[in-house]
Amino acid sequence: MTKYILGLCLVAALSTGFEPAWAAGGSTGGSANGDCQKEVKPDPAIDYAKRKLNVEDLSLQLLQYLESSGAQVAMVSRAGSDLSKRKFKNPSAPKYSHMGLVVKNYKNQGAWKFVHLLNTCAGPTSDIYEQGLRDFFTDDPYMYDIVVGIPSPALQSKIVQVLEDTSVPPRGWKLGFHNKSYSNIANPFSLIHQNSNMWILSVIAAAQSGLKSREDIQNYYQAKGFTPSQVNVGGISSLGVALGFAGGNVSLDDHTAAEKSAHWYNFVSTDSVYDYVRKTDRLVSYQEVCYAGTKCNVPVTQLEAK
Repeated sequence: MTKYILGLCLVAALSTGFEPAWAAGGSTGGSANGDCQKEVKPDPAIDYAKRKLNVEDLSLQLLQYLESSGAQVAMVSRAGSDLSKRKFKNPSAPKYSHMGLVVKNYKNQGAWKFVHLLNTCAGPTSDIYEQGLRDFFTDDPYMYDIVVGIPSPALQSKIVQVLEDTSVPPRGWKLGFHNKSYSNIANPFSLIHQNSNMWILSVIAAAQSGLKSREDIQNYYQAKGFTPSQVNVGGISSLGVALGFAGGNVSLDDHTAAEKSAHWYNFVSTDSVYDYVRKTDRLVSYQEVCYAGTKCNVPVTQLEAK
């Protein structure tokens, strides 16, 4: 009976589309719905009927975990990209690439909703999106594994205030420190670009401090000891990025000469956001949720191969 009731709740929880939080229409990052979808060709090796069922199952798992946690807000990270192909520090082998904040009864809509920043069509811009649970898993993930971190109840309440406040024009507080200029490895100590996890870090720092400008928020989390992750981009790759050969969603112009010389670039990872919350607040829980509840570290292409 409990699973049946949660299944009914899931219908409401998953009933949103890919619309920006502040506007009708528009396109999302990755291969989600919107204008970008026209450029994505179905993979003949993938069983898409099975994918739909898998997304529903994982969404239900997440819903059950969130409901049992008693949380109002959670930080959820997904394995959207295969990070094993690059070298990293802090940590040396990250698994999760993208974080969203999920809020219970968001704006009194009676459902859990994700609020997060998505890169637009793998280009140089981004938007803030509000999505249901299912949508979080349909953006062409590398693995279905996710990790859920729950901050203290006090910080949860403050995060909701930031996300739902509409008093600061234009279109509310959370957009006041959104920088539409996107770079996948945006420097967390520069105002030039922003990546998805950097926006989440800004929301959390704004909730902690009450500050409302990007510069003040950035100075705040730096003073609180935020430690960035680092990714290695070799000399030839750096030249390619600088000349625009590596795609439109990576830039190096916000990084220091020292970073460029060492080929190690600071950026905000999901791990560095969790570590910041541990350092400045606390994580009530930190739990990995995997495909079918048990199968971790298995690429989607293996799970859904025809």
